[in-house]
Amino acid sequence: MFKITKLTMFDMNSKSYIYKFSEGINYFKGKNSSGKTEFYLFIDFMFGSSDDIVKKPWYKDSLSKATMDIKYNGNTFSITRTRNPDQNYLHYADEENPETINLREYKSKLNSIFAQDIQLLKEIRDFTDEELTYRTFTMFNFLGEKGQGKIQDFLDKCSDIKYSVKLNPILNFIFNKNLE
Repeated sequence: MFKITKLTMFDMNSKSYIYKFSEGINYFKGKNSSGKTEFYLFIDFMFGSSDDIVKKPWYKDSLSKATMDIKYNGNTFSITRTRNPDQNYLHYADEENPETINLREYKSKLNSIFAQDIQLLKEIRDFTDEELTYRTFTMFNFLGEKGQGKIQDFLDKCSDIKYSVKLNPILNFIFNKNLE
């Protein structure tokens, strides 16, 4: 089971702002241009997106780092991203003094947590001839802005070429690998 439990954002003066996620489904409601999509993109950033959010106006001069606590398969992890892509942290929540890791190591550690069946991931990579990671299979990668929250429509983003290129090999692997 997977759950985001808490998101802590630190401003440039190290003051913290905490959002605790509720049990079950969390949704965000607001008027147009109120920041819902930016919050969604920020959560995706925390899970390893390479987007350079430092250039975004809301982030540029306000946020120094963010930490998110997640639970997955009985383990609690703390993940932190800073303004510097080479200064990230990913560790068990009860660990003290974690080591700094770069973005590549951060993504690799996330991949090892979420893609625990490495053999299956290798088979998918071999079959699709794509360098796929756990992020390829998350709804964050497939939900379009208008389709967020609609699980039955989670493939609506596939009309975008950068996603549709990955969709065919993935679906082919799922449905056609063992036709015999």
